[in-house]
Amino acid sequence: MSPAAADTRTPSRRPAGARTPRWRAGVAALALALCASAANAQPARPPRRPPPPVPPPPTPSITVHEAGDLRGRFGIGAAEKLLASPDPETRLRGLRRLAAIDTPQAIDLLVRSQDAGMATVRDPRARLEAIRGLAPHASEDGPRQTVLRTLAEASVAAEGDDLAALLRDTAALAIARFGGPRGTEALAGFVRQGGSAARAAAAALRAHPPEAIDALAGARSPLSPDVATLLGELGDLRAIPWLRRAVRQGEPRARLAALVALARLGDAEAGLIARGWATAGDPAAKLAAAQALTIVSPAEGRRLVATLLPDATTQSGALELALAAPGPELAAALTPLVREPTPLDARRLAITALGRSGGTGAETALAALLGDAAVATEAGLALALMPGSAARRALEAVLAEPSVRWPSRTRSGVRVTSRARCRAHLRPRSTGSRPGTRARGTS
Repeated sequence: MSPAAADTRTPSRRPAGARTPRWRAGVAALALALCASAANAQPARPPRRPPPPVPPPPTPSITVHEAGDLRGRFGIGAAEKLLASPDPETRLRGLRRLAAIDTPQAIDLLVRSQDAGMATVRDPRARLEAIRGLAPHASEDGPRQTVLRTLAEASVAAEGDDLAALLRDTAALAIARFGGPRGTEALAGFVRQGGSAARAAAAALRAHPPEAIDALAGARSPLSPDVATLLGELGDLRAIPWLRRAVRQGEPRARLAALVALARLGDAEAGLIARGWATAGDPAAKLAAAQALTIVSPAEGRRLVATLLPDATTQSGALELALAAPGPELAAALTPLVREPTPLDARRLAITALGRSGGTGAETALAALLGDAAVATEAGLALALMPGSAARRALEAVLAEPSVRWPSRTRSGVRVTSRARCRAHLRPRSTGSRPGTRARGTS
């Protein structure tokens, strides 16, 4: 192969420094121009924005007419319709519904249902339902005044009216628990007045003692005897300053009650004052001193009670103290009182007190009374309940006598001739249905 042919078959190489052909340069310039025009024609991408907030779902609108219809069917409107019914049972349902709704409007309707002239006021059951619904709101003026008015009106009901008594007690408990200091002041006023309302108020305050003792003691009024007694029963030591002031400056009856209350609270000053009153000439002061001493120093108090039993002016109160604080120190003073010519009521109290106290000669004195039809029952019960084996032996010995029969009202007219038969006679009675029968069968 010739050199010329070899040159035609191999690509020729452009020497360094040679120029690019014009057509190629034109093609490159045209491509660049097209790219630039395309870039200019492309719009700029806007910045990304956050998505718009999603609107809340539309609330279904209820017109006033529709809302009123709903309440009329299920709420206060329905309760008002029930209260307007002539049927007492239906009115009770209305009061219960208002109490269950327990909104300010419902409580206001409960208060208005107790206004004079309303049908619910004439029905004690309806008043009871209203008081139960108003009780948790007794700290508010309206409900509290309504409950207090109910307490006052229920207190004038006839004795033996159980529903009125339940209404009275419920109202007092509502005020004591939820009434706050103002309610306590109102209950203290009832306690000062006395009567059935006072008993209900005192029982309610004992069940729910007040947080503010000054509301009960009455910072602006002198302490009354009943309030002083209640302060002692509550056991609140914060009452001691009021009681001490009443002992020094109160009216006579309040002084006596305050001394006993101080003794119940464990105040050391009560014993000192009681020992000073024990030698006073006032019988009431002696009894108060004896009661206080039986609390702070039982043996000393019983010895003082024994000195008061023979005195006719203090005998009745001393017998009550002997029943409340029995002890062997009283046996010698009680034994003469179980026999005639002591009045029958006093004899029965003395027999019971002697049975509780025991002491030397108590069994013999009581066994001698089993043949007295007027006091045989009390004597037999006193022997049956007296602790110790001596009383039991005395009772068995009397029952074993063939000639001894207890009165028919004791249902013990069976003669017992042996100790074994005496036990067989007494023990079945310990399981009887009547309390007196069980007491006679106690060994």
